[in-house]
Amino acid sequence: MAKLAAIFEEMGDEVRRDMCRRRLAGIREARGRKEVAMKKIMEATPASESTPHDATHRDTAPIYRSEELFQGKRELFIIHGGEVYRLIRTRNDRLILQK
Repeated sequence: MAKLAAIFEEMGDEVRRDMCRRRLAGIREARGRKEVAMKKIMEATPASESTPHDATHRDTAPIYRSEELFQGKRELFIIHGGEVYRLIRTRNDRLILQK
């Protein structure tokens, strides 16, 4: 670890800034691809057709809209394998699954 820190220290500020810029660009690009894919899925799946019994192919994973699951609430409970899990929708509209 000390060796890595020494190498990083020798690189200089400009090289470190360039590495950070490249990393952020990669993250933004991946995020953009994910958003495009999710938009295509959302457009192709109307709310009335998102239940698993409407799947057109046996191997297609069911798609649920979070609004359907939460039904206006901020949390719901899932029982899986004899355990109870809590799915929470945060103020920032993120999902957290707790055991």
